[in-house]
Amino acid sequence: MQPFLGLRSVQKEFPMAKRLTYKELVQKVEKLEKQAVQHKRAERQRLQREKLQGVLEMAGAVCHELNQPMQALTVYCEYSLKAKVEDNSLYDRIHRIIEKVDTMAKITRKLQNITTYETKDYLQGTRIIDIDKASATPFKQAQHRQASERDSFPQNSRYSSEGTD
Repeated sequence: MQPFLGLRSVQKEFPMAKRLTYKELVQKVEKLEKQAVQHKRAERQRLQREKLQGVLEMAGAVCHELNQPMQALTVYCEYSLKAKVEDNSLYDRIHRIIEKVDTMAKITRKLQNITTYETKDYLQGTRIIDIDKASATPFKQAQHRQASERDSFPQNSRYSSEGTD
């Protein structure tokens, strides 16, 4: 690789090269910076779409696999309740099973309604999908974002309402 010999040697090698004014050079650099920012944004969006696609595929599979056993459990429990049960503790247990199956059904509905890729901290630096945020309506997603932005401001910053008159 040859060392840079200065502008004159470049002009000798490329006599047709247009000389740029300082203003034109600044404009070209700004244009390149803008293109780099757009490229990074597009790459982040592409990665976000890929993550969401993976989440949707997994959520669909989980819902498909869980729904049939949950329906069977519900039917078995309802048949057991219709039978004359003499033991109240058994009746209570069956009723609790039905409540838990209903809770599982609510979770699978949330999984089926995932529209965004949202995560939350789990254990020791591990992140998991935040089902509530990921399956929220756009209005609720905006509320979650506003709450997390509000929580992220330091308490003694110039943005806090404390200490302002």
